Amino acid sequence: MRIFCQELKKIFSWKVILAVLAVTFFLYSARMKGLVWDTPSSYTKNPEIVLGTEMVHKYGPTVNKAQQLELAEKCREEAAMPLNKRISELQEFRSAKIHNIDEMDALLSKNDDAGMKKYNELSHILEDSLRSSPEGGHLVYLLFYYDTAKLNVDYLQHYDENVKYKIQSAPTEKAKKRVSEVMARPKKSLLPNAPLKNESDGFTECLAVMLLATVMLFIGPYLVRENRSGVRSIAYTCRSGRAVFGTQIAAAAAAAVVAMLVQIAAFLALYFTGPHRVDLPFFGCDISGLYNDINSDTYWWNMTFGQLFVWRGLIMFLIAFGFGLIMFAASRFCKNYIAMLAIMAPVGFGGAKLMVWLFDRLFSILRTQHIEITVCALVVLVPLAACLILLHREKTKEILS
Repeated sequence: MRIFCQELKKIFSWKVILAVLAVTFFLYSARMKGLVWDTPSSYTKNPEIVLGTEMVHKYGPTVNKAQQLELAEKCREEAAMPLNKRISELQEFRSAKIHNIDEMDALLSKNDDAGMKKYNELSHILEDSLRSSPEGGHLVYLLFYYDTAKLNVDYLQHYDENVKYKIQSAPTEKAKKRVSEVMARPKKSLLPNAPLKNESDGFTECLAVMLLATVMLFIGPYLVRENRSGVRSIAYTCRSGRAVFGTQIAAAAAAAVVAMLVQIAAFLALYFTGPHRVDLPFFGCDISGLYNDINSDTYWWNMTFGQLFVWRGLIMFLIAFGFGLIMFAASRFCKNYIAMLAIMAPVGFGGAKLMVWLFDRLFSILRTQHIEITVCALVVLVPLAACLILLHREKTKEILS
């Protein structure tokens, strides 16, 4: 245990800690802060979030088709009200005899150049007017969101036809069966697309890169310092000294786990105290069969939004841990920091690309079932096996070799 603690102290040197803090600060300032903490008010005021939360508290995480349609229509009306109010105040719309947002959109249905030209003209006037108001950002968001709200209502009004299309577009027979099973449920999820999409496309990818960078920076220089000092040749003079490599593997693994847990804890503190706390009521909602299911994925597993959140954290943890072991094994042969950086760059890039690829369609029927679990197992077990092979070589190495 004494040697283990000494090895941990080597890993958590103050220079490396400062480097990790600098990288963390940069990533939070450049990307994470804007995604998690500085979320625009348009997100928290999104009708799907506000009205969906009310529905969850009233009915629970699932509703029937009639309640689905009720929510979609309420979201459309909520988005239309401030837009219609502004339209009624604009002289250009009164002159064109346009009284609400639906009448403006109807210009597109004429399928002629005059209607398109008039629509574009009025759309620019309305957008400029909305931007000039105190809540301009939110109102402009509603202007673009309104089209989505209308599509959601249309989707539910033609539900049976859309279900057939969704089943036909599934890539395999097994996937078609899964879609049929999900869409046949009498109860549907109240989870809006917004938190699911943001969670998928935004801050989890950033957190994954942050975990990977943290592990690389702590583990990368660890054995290089020892290689440069030449103390390894002294350790080879006794069998117990050559067995220290096993303790170093354990120390590197423990350091990676501790460092990642600290990063995850900091992220969760930001997430649960920031604007995204409005997502919490939806943590018990299923991620498949959404009421605004036009472009959403169907997933292989029955899983809630909260469970998906945990799975994402576990997967990024395992991938970062596995690539940390790769870096540890590779750094055993690095004689200096330049060689270490030459290895760290492609390894880190490969890890980041793998995480982004995994999170893009995580557990989706568009992917082969179990592919994520298989990848995680390989990323952890293969480097671990390499480390154990190196340990065996160290223990059996001849003193004069």
